[in-house]
Amino acid sequence: MSDVAVVATLLRSYDRWWPGAALSGKPPAPRTTLPVLAFASRNMGPEWVKAVRSAAGAWGGDGAVVRELPGYGHLDVLVGRRAAQEVFEPVRAWIVGRGG
Repeated sequence: MSDVAVVATLLRSYDRWWPGAALSGKPPAPRTTLPVLAFASRNMGPEWVKAVRSAAGAWGGDGAVVRELPGYGHLDVLVGRRAAQEVFEPVRAWIVGRGG
């Protein structure tokens, strides 16, 4: 779903230690629901989609919106060839729809 040169450029900018730190810590329990729009990359498997839906529901309650992206991997959500249409535009519309 992504041009490998674009993915490489993105990865070059990452702090290589951040993902491990983020994955090893337990997330805080939400005290109240928040507006949530989440994207689940289906290429990461059904357990990933389930985890995204669970986290979105935990933070956003029944109002959480989850969009599944068939064929997408993790970074495709940011730099995929169709990310502008399938991710960024829905984010813009969601924000505008919430009065933002």
